[in-house]
Amino acid sequence: MNYLKPGRLLSNKKPMTKSVFIIEEMAETIYKITAAMQHVLNDGDFEEFEKLLLARHTAMKRIDTFKADYPSYQYTTKETNLLKDTLQLDQCIELQLKEKMTKIQTILNQIKKNKQYAKIYQPYLKQTDGVFIDSKK
Repeated sequence: MNYLKPGRLLSNKKPMTKSVFIIEEMAETIYKITAAMQHVLNDGDFEEFEKLLLARHTAMKRIDTFKADYPSYQYTTKETNLLKDTLQLDQCIELQLKEKMTKIQTILNQIKKNKQYAKIYQPYLKQTDGVFIDSKK
């Protein structure tokens, strides 16, 4: 997975100017991961989607850690725009996920009904040569 660049941890020891670049990079990373999530969801690869979701969560935790270390930090215009675009993509993904979940729930309900029907008509399968064998006796 090429979506994350490993090895950058935030701490209070770094000057804030260097950390600002990390925030911008993390915002870009979150945007790229979210765009990849949408693409993967359209392809129906739910395992890769889950991996990307975890990677995005990790990047978001890094930004939260930075915000906790530097509470007075204000996002730049570029970062704000990236995060707004990410939010819009995320809302589209959420709608797609709800649609897919509804379809899957419908399929599961149909499978459940078919299974119930199979149990109801199962005694007919036990008939041999036109004779019904009562399995209760």
